[in-house]
Amino acid sequence: MLDKADMLEAKLDLKINTAAEFDLSLPPNKAFGNNVRYVGVPHPLDENKYLLLRLMSVKDSSDKVDYSWYELAYQELGSYSYIKDRRFASETAENLMKVALGGSPWKLGKCNVNASLHTNFYYLSNLEAINTVVKGLGGEIVFYVSISGNKVTGRYMDYVIAQGVDTSKVFVHGSNLLNVERTGDNSSIGSVIVTGKQIGRASCRERVCLYV
Repeated sequence: MLDKADMLEAKLDLKINTAAEFDLSLPPNKAFGNNVRYVGVPHPLDENKYLLLRLMSVKDSSDKVDYSWYELAYQELGSYSYIKDRRFASETAENLMKVALGGSPWKLGKCNVNASLHTNFYYLSNLEAINTVVKGLGGEIVFYVSISGNKVTGRYMDYVIAQGVDTSKVFVHGSNLLNVERTGDNSSIGSVIVTGKQIGRASCRERVCLYV
């Protein structure tokens, strides 16, 4: 377990319908072991829902260790399974998203987009099928997981007209975080849960709990 005093910096970058990215800096004596590959961060709009991110890079220096994490849903759904050929005539948004998520570990949670679409999924990944629906009907996608202890107990996707409220704030989104700079054996997966309300472009204000 890491107290907030042990964290040099923690930032979460969010953007609508784009994978979240999380950057964390720790002093060398508090660095994670090689078995920690995922981080769970309470969603800024709902602390009962967790963003699940995968470790993408680690940079070591003499005074700190920098970690970069990338939202797991976008990686999994981009390659988990493919929809060979499904054709729809005026199908509801809810049913389309259920099909789009088919064959993956992610399930549809809330859906308040009350519209229908004539479309087809032809050799599309889950993520491509989801994008097809969003392009046709609009709306926003929110991925989150439920966590009990150190276990992920469910993976969900909400499809909503809009999430939260307009605060006129702009969050900066990075790019090119898909290169793993240090890898290890993933056969034993660890999780990190970051708790606290103040997660955004400001530093994380609470503690980090490490599970291995």
